[in-house]
Amino acid sequence: MIKALAFPFSVGADGSCRRSSLGDSVATLIGVMAATERGFWPHAPWFGLREVFESVEPGVRGVPGADDAIAGALEQLGITAVTVRVEQVEGSYGVREFAIHVREEGAAAQVRRIQA
Repeated sequence: MIKALAFPFSVGADGSCRRSSLGDSVATLIGVMAATERGFWPHAPWFGLREVFESVEPGVRGVPGADDAIAGALEQLGITAVTVRVEQVEGSYGVREFAIHVREEGAAAQVRRIQA
């Protein structure tokens, strides 16, 4: 089991901290990757995946290259206990949304949505 990923906690509506699930943590991390340009962090060029997500045509379900790019980025971060699959889903007008399917070894996939 992954002990820490991104920030493994979130702040609730009442201001208290709560532990985030694996799916939430990985989806948050991928959301940051999807919003970050390739050259933004010169020491980690594999982290910025904005161009990968922007290259997907609206209405196309698959996200060519995203699964491999995310797997490579997670591997560079030492996160090897999960697999991720990405697909574009229908969002509100003008908003591009993606479903992130996160599967930890031996567990059912968790699905989270991100905007990119």
